Amino acid sequence: MAELSFIVEGKSDKHFLKHFVQYHFGATIEDEDFIVVEGNIEKIHLVEQSIKSSSQAGKTNLLFFDADTDCYGTIDRIEEKRNEMSFEFDVFLFPNNHDSGNLETLLRGCINKDNDQLFECIDSYASCIDRLQLDNLQRFDEKAKFFVYVESFSVGGSGKGDKREYFEKQLWNLNSEGLKPLKEFLDIHLQ
Repeated sequence: MAELSFIVEGKSDKHFLKHFVQYHFGATIEDEDFIVVEGNIEKIHLVEQSIKSSSQAGKTNLLFFDADTDCYGTIDRIEEKRNEMSFEFDVFLFPNNHDSGNLETLLRGCINKDNDQLFECIDSYASCIDRLQLDNLQRFDEKAKFFVYVESFSVGGSGKGDKREYFEKQLWNLNSEGLKPLKEFLDIHLQ
């Protein structure tokens, strides 16, 4: 396996990629192989030195960020930052490197299909919460839905994104069609 650095937005991305790579490639990514930005592309300057050090050490930098609401706009912002700071890295945008979305969009496509009805219940609950006009009510976003999904089972680790057990087949299908673009991207660098 080539010397790689994985540049990610946050701990949940890091945790998922560690499990995904171990599952598909039998390789362990060490913590020191990750550069965690703790935010989107606008905060990449905070880890500029780490990325430069990685490049100087001869590592290939792989950037995994959310496409967010505008995949091509995100690509443009990444290119601006890459040129501005003279970074070298290959890019994969969650969920599939061409559609808008994020890690949670990707995860939605890899839940065990036997649990579709459970996720429909969670979606209904979220819709109900959204209709309520209560003061100080927390927003029930996709991260919250996955927290509830994982916590609904006695297996699968914690609902927190950096504590989930993605190897748990009752919850996740790491061979799902939606993960194929990520696997193909990683195939280039890990084989």
